[in-house]
Amino acid sequence: MWNGKNVVLLDGYTYYKKNKSRNLIKWACCMSKYCKAHLKIDNNMIIRERNTEHPHDKKGILKVSSGRYIRL
Repeated sequence: MWNGKNVVLLDGYTYYKKNKSRNLIKWACCMSKYCKAHLKIDNNMIIRERNTEHPHDKKGILKVSSGRYIRL
């Protein structure tokens, strides 16, 4: 969770839930509104479409002992 909202973490990048259709949820990059990176994940949590090209670097993310992740 980031700011109380669920996010997807993939390869060091975070994605927020942008919109939902009947069968897919579109997740967009959290870093910039100009970043076109996104994922489309189905109801079984399988990635059906992905664009993981980001025009920016990753933010540092650290997993703490409680199992939570924090952004550096």
